[in-house]
Amino acid sequence: MLTKEQIMEKAPAVLSVKPMSNVSNKYIFISTEKVIDSLAKNGWQVSDVDQMHTLKSRKKDIPSYKQHLVRFRNEKLAIDKENIPELILVNSHDRSKPFRFYAGLFRLICSNGLIIAESKFESIEFRHIGIDGKEIIEVLQKSSERIKGIFSQIKIMKQIILSPQNKTDIARRAINMKWKDTSVVTPSDLLTPKREEDKKDDLWTVYNVVQENLMKGGVTVSTGFKRFKHTKAIRNISENVRVNTKLWEIVESKIK
Repeated sequence: MLTKEQIMEKAPAVLSVKPMSNVSNKYIFISTEKVIDSLAKNGWQVSDVDQMHTLKSRKKDIPSYKQHLVRFRNEKLAIDKENIPELILVNSHDRSKPFRFYAGLFRLICSNGLIIAESKFESIEFRHIGIDGKEIIEVLQKSSERIKGIFSQIKIMKQIILSPQNKTDIARRAINMKWKDTSVVTPSDLLTPKREEDKKDDLWTVYNVVQENLMKGGVTVSTGFKRFKHTKAIRNISENVRVNTKLWEIVESKIK
């Protein structure tokens, strides 16, 4: 788990103590650090952080207020050896983004973080106007208990065996959701597992294979006669959230 020093090194915007100077008088500052401290009392530790950067914000002597993402992990809530429940916070201190929380999951086998779609686990959003900081923390503490329901969903997914047609449909819909040029990759590219233990046909495994290939990139694709390239990992915070949640919705549609 990350210390405050490690958080500051990787994403200083997370520990900002005030908003950007040009925000309006109606803007209410939501301290990400206070949320971190509060959730820590309930067993949620920071496992990873990220933030949007500008050339100026890369200099350590200049504070950053940009959009940032914090992943919290609570190992005490895990009920199997492969997956650990997470909460994902997205916030900013420059008016660019609202404060949002999502349910998530960390899959140990591939060191990859999933974000659950709002259709199953309702996300929480607060605008930086007319809100109460204490109310936010209370809501988050109560909502963190709902994340336990993720494991019942995993159990259902593991019991659903997909036909080749259904696997291809998931991959094709993921391609349409991710790329404007849908010829960039083929369904087979996204369905190719990176490890032997993921060569299965159940919905949960197929979901994880597609998700990992989308998020981490590295998929080899043809760009012409004897020419190949690798897809890029998703680094943008907003795109990370969008792709993750949309993919969950695609996969969830296979549950009858």
